[in-house]
Amino acid sequence: MASLIERTYHSTPAAYALPNGVLEHRRLETQHECLLKLMNGRIIHASLPPTITRALDIGCGTGPVAHSLATARPTTTVYGLDLSPVPPLRTQPPNLEFIQGDFKELVRPDGTSSDQLPDPRLAPASFDLVFSRLLIFGITEWQRYIDAVAALLAPGGHAELHDACHPDPLPDLQPDTAADPTRYNPPWTRALNAAMRAKAMDPACGANIATYMRRAGLIDVHARRYAWPHDVWEGLPAEAEMLGRYTEEVRAEFYGRVIRRLGAELEEVGELESGNEGGKRVWFWLWVVVGRKPGGMGG
Repeated sequence: MASLIERTYHSTPAAYALPNGVLEHRRLETQHECLLKLMNGRIIHASLPPTITRALDIGCGTGPVAHSLATARPTTTVYGLDLSPVPPLRTQPPNLEFIQGDFKELVRPDGTSSDQLPDPRLAPASFDLVFSRLLIFGITEWQRYIDAVAALLAPGGHAELHDACHPDPLPDLQPDTAADPTRYNPPWTRALNAAMRAKAMDPACGANIATYMRRAGLIDVHARRYAWPHDVWEGLPAEAEMLGRYTEEVRAEFYGRVIRRLGAELEEVGELESGNEGGKRVWFWLWVVVGRKPGGMGG
């Protein structure tokens, strides 16, 4: 019966290309569990002090990261921000609050004072942690976005952004292919990346976040990348297998829908539906990038 559930989309002019209905909620929940396993149970990579006052999860989706932060740190006020209402999938702790809205409409990169903001809860220089994950299909101006994230941070506060890097199927642009000759960049990535660029999105945003952070004035910027398998193969690490099976299951429907939602035609449906034929391995990088606002206890 799941196929009979109508997909709905965010009621907003924002660029975000994914739906917001029940099916998407289920997908996001499964994806979170897979990413949690991939990262060995640790989503937040920033070295946070024992106590922080305020944290923000931008594009929180169904709210698992915001909920985890609020539960683990009961003295921290945690906000989850999303385009649509967050579904009530969990008991909400008293220190967790959800905000509905478009980040770029609620926060200014120039550090506008709180009394001039549409939502004073998102005041500049007031957060010890700002987190976001997989906004690759929603951000059109990454430098402006990260400038705004940096403006939200209190001195010494951390920004932590997790995002993907979709490769082009061009060998000269993919040094990782030479290191792993079994890696395969399928033709549908060309359609995906072209559709994204036509909408002013950055298909390689994950790999570029560290540069954007430094330009925004953040320091101690460091990155780690995880291989995101799009199918399964012999020898795939156990922590990645769950994610590989999940992505293999949703790949054709998910990427086909995204590409069409971005206004492009998709001819490589067969490629999307096929697995790792001939030993080919399809995987992208998921980048985890952390930066810190100068000042505070960190100097």
